[in-house]
Amino acid sequence: MESALQDAVSRPAVAALVDELAMMPEEARKDRVRSFESSDPTDFDHIYASLLAVYYGSPQVAQKVRYVAESGPREVSPHFERSLIRKVAETDAGRRRL
Repeated sequence: MESALQDAVSRPAVAALVDELAMMPEEARKDRVRSFESSDPTDFDHIYASLLAVYYGSPQVAQKVRYVAESGPREVSPHFERSLIRKVAETDAGRRRL
């Protein structure tokens, strides 16, 4: 998984972004990442997917995810609406926004 992240960071646009982010004040970084997402969606999606894979693939996070999943209810709530899930999947509404 970490090789996917290394591959993503080796892309010239991503490497330049990482260098730029390292030099700018923390409060300005979020706007710069948003700008990168708009201007270079392919590289942004690649680095985002790689970061997610590394993060959720780490033993600590995987253990926490399992704990949360196992602590949740086993039965479907009577208030659950499958149409909401379908809407999220169809419209990309569940995608994280910065």
